[in-house]
Amino acid sequence: MSKADLLSKEAFRTSDSNQRRGKHATLGKDATNKREKRACVRSQPSPLDGAITSIKPLFEEMRQKSTSKERKQILIDEVLKKLEHSLVWCARRHDAARVVEIALKHGSSEQRGRIWSALTLELARLVETRYGQHVIRALVQYGTGAQRRALISSLRESLVRLATTQDGANIVDYVYQSVANGQERRSLLLSLLVHRDRGLRKMLAKRLEQPADLNGNALDWLLGMLEQPFHRRLIECCRQQLEQVYDKPRVLSNALVHEFLWTMLSSERLEPREKREIGQEFASRALYLYHTNSGSAALILLIQMGDTKWRKECVKAFREVLPEVWNSKYGHRVILALFTWTDDTVMLSKGLVRPLLPKLGQIFSSTTSNTITPLVHAHVPFLYLLAGETTRYFHPTSYNCVWSPQLVSVETVAPKKESLLRRQEVLESISEALFELALAHGAALLCDCRASPRLGTLFVELCLYWDRQSQSERISRALSNVMNEASWEALEARDIRQQNELFHQLNILGKLLPDTVATCMKAFEPRLARLAAEHERAEQLYELLKNHEIVQVGHSSK
Repeated sequence: MSKADLLSKEAFRTSDSNQRRGKHATLGKDATNKREKRACVRSQPSPLDGAITSIKPLFEEMRQKSTSKERKQILIDEVLKKLEHSLVWCARRHDAARVVEIALKHGSSEQRGRIWSALTLELARLVETRYGQHVIRALVQYGTGAQRRALISSLRESLVRLATTQDGANIVDYVYQSVANGQERRSLLLSLLVHRDRGLRKMLAKRLEQPADLNGNALDWLLGMLEQPFHRRLIECCRQQLEQVYDKPRVLSNALVHEFLWTMLSSERLEPREKREIGQEFASRALYLYHTNSGSAALILLIQMGDTKWRKECVKAFREVLPEVWNSKYGHRVILALFTWTDDTVMLSKGLVRPLLPKLGQIFSSTTSNTITPLVHAHVPFLYLLAGETTRYFHPTSYNCVWSPQLVSVETVAPKKESLLRRQEVLESISEALFELALAHGAALLCDCRASPRLGTLFVELCLYWDRQSQSERISRALSNVMNEASWEALEARDIRQQNELFHQLNILGKLLPDTVATCMKAFEPRLARLAAEHERAEQLYELLKNHEIVQVGHSSK
């Protein structure tokens, strides 16, 4: 390059630099850094400012609960007329995106269709923006079934890309859990498995467009589509994808990422060594995995294949949210897995049970309230400690993954102690707290008719445990508390189903421990005789008591 060319190039660079400086100088003379320059750019008036200012009074009226539905739809018509050609830009602004959301929520089918038509070509750009994600959520929530299917289909690549980012994980999680059907979930998972390798994406593009098998392992299915030389490449691609999410809490809480992790750990084509390397990173991140079906299943696999150190990491991770894990629909299965596969009962007592004991009464008093009907699962691990692996309480469909590992025996680390011994050691450390629970909330537990297994079964199993330990005085005290005047007044305020449930559980207990129950109930015979005329199951309990007295009289006469 000649000297003249170099001078010309330098002159062009200097001129361009001066132009940029002049541009920023017109925006603000004191703009000396990038943040101030961006602030100057944002401070410039936008062509949309006038339209948005004019619709604010309409928005304030629309959002009022007192505004009728017909009036809201009239206001939405006015808003759409003013923003007809700028809905896409409004959906990306913080002060106008809420207007679009309200219009989707309260608008008619025709008005929602107009908004959908205006935004349908810009969905991929909207989902990438902070406020556009709220509009996408509203489109999914209030759109028709066909619109939802079209939205997920058009945003598949964008959703897969956003699934591993902190800003996009929430919208992906909402779409994946609340809207996507089985085929769409599998499609998102398959796309995520090959996302980091462009060559594999091109190679499997046609396969990914076809309906996938929903029953088998997704990674094994993809490996079956590839020739042997590409297997290691796909596995490395998946491992790199997991490495990108280790330090991203929002991403780790994403159900799609949980499904991805479970797919890796349950694959039959991954070597045990590779699974252990993956599990070593996620054992300490159990806090972000327990609340979904796939996440809890992945944690159970980690517990089954891991050693004591891994299981201790899981217990430590739950320290801050222990009551939520116990009472979670899927989290309580992880607690069961820890009880089933861990030999160190001292660690389980210190890390899982003792921190929960001060909050035990609060958990059960809230879950047995007449006004609250949550999913109740905190008592299920206690049932396991008292009764073991019985199908009477644990349905195989829900709990078989806890007792019977999906991994081959070479990959699991089985406990050395017998199950009965491990359960007995944990129970010894919490027996006093369970006794206090039965005294304080016995009647409420026996009246529960919502949860499955019933909360009353916990009271029954506690009585059977005390009978095995020759502690019949505890059974008598607990039953006396159930039958006392205060509990009886509370019982009369409950509905007929709850009353029947209490007598049903007492009948079961009377058949299992006839002598102990009859001795305790004898003091309340007049009350039972009165209730026998009103409740069929109370009559059965009264007959059980009378028959026991007849048998006792017969034995004494002999």
